[in-house]
Amino acid sequence: MKKSFILTSLLVFAILASTAYAVKPAPQSFNRQPFQIAVSATEPHFVAQPSFQTPSDKLLVIETVTLRVILPLSINQKITDFEIEVEVGAVSVSHCIPVIHQNSNYSLDEEYFAAAQKVRIYADPNTTVGFYVERNGGGGVMVVQATVSGYLVPPDSPSLAP
Repeated sequence: MKKSFILTSLLVFAILASTAYAVKPAPQSFNRQPFQIAVSATEPHFVAQPSFQTPSDKLLVIETVTLRVILPLSINQKITDFEIEVEVGAVSVSHCIPVIHQNSNYSLDEEYFAAAQKVRIYADPNTTVGFYVERNGGGGVMVVQATVSGYLVPPDSPSLAP
């Protein structure tokens, strides 16, 4: 009995020791290339749709989206919709971002709206990232500036986790 207990203990110890010291291959690392862009549009109609093209050889990971809109104050308009549109795996998706009223400048007759959202949105290489900004009325000019920041990685990156 004592002999089998000792042999079993040695066997368990050998298994644990070999498992604890097993060499794991080093993970392959992919450099992240910082990316940011600002796009703008001046639009007399209800909708503005600025956009940009992603690089042909990199996947874009968007981490922050911002928006600034200027509307004529005297017309009493509001921003009713702000979306960022991307394509991943041949599927187009729109992500809605909340917009708030920022302030009013009565001397310039301007109304300011803004959005800033931390996100994780992917866009395939060589696709268009579009913004959709809609207001509740026409008249006057809508000035839109939208930005994204994030990073570019090779499309075959094994992990996109932070």
